[in-house]
Amino acid sequence: MGKQQISKQTSQIITAPNATNAYYNQGNGFQVANNSGTINVNCDGTNIGELLKSILSSDRQNNAQNVSHAVEWASLNKQYYNLFVLENENFSADSFSISKESSLERYTSSKVKEKFSSLSDQAISVIRTMPCIFVKRNAHYKETDENYPALVGRITEVHEQGDNIKILFVPFQAVSQQLLNQNIALLKMAQSSLRNELDEEHWAIKECNLIHIFSAMGITIL
Repeated sequence: MGKQQISKQTSQIITAPNATNAYYNQGNGFQVANNSGTINVNCDGTNIGELLKSILSSDRQNNAQNVSHAVEWASLNKQYYNLFVLENENFSADSFSISKESSLERYTSSKVKEKFSSLSDQAISVIRTMPCIFVKRNAHYKETDENYPALVGRITEVHEQGDNIKILFVPFQAVSQQLLNQNIALLKMAQSSLRNELDEEHWAIKECNLIHIFSAMGITIL
């Protein structure tokens, strides 16, 4: 978009050179459309600052929706992955907390515990390279609702806070949690005749190439 000029007349005007289309709006609404040329917008009685913020916010949202994580996903650690199962807390605002007693204990091998459970700077630096699965505890033992989503992504920060650990993360996309239940063995998750690992709140690190396993399961990260 070229230079913007704002008229100080009764009608405020945003003009971008080389116009090929113009949109005229009456009332309190505002229309934004894809356009290869200039858009002239007449905004009678509209606060121009708020209008510009609205346009920029809409543009940022569209860009965020179109971000591809395929290359980043393919570059993540291929030896380990993080599994987070929550019960009473949601994965909200790209962060969550989990108790230390539920972290890197059950469902994590002794060898992996020895390497990462200290949460030293060196351990966290490796943990942050691992792909992650984030789920809420199964609605029923060994299964959940058919369309219930799990998230995949990566960790950005790990902070110890008293008896809890705060995790900041970037979600890449949703996958079917029921599909994970159906592939417990492939994912190196524990299971028994009555339960599986997605039935209990915890954080585990699995020694498993999640990128390869997801490909075998037909899951593509876009």
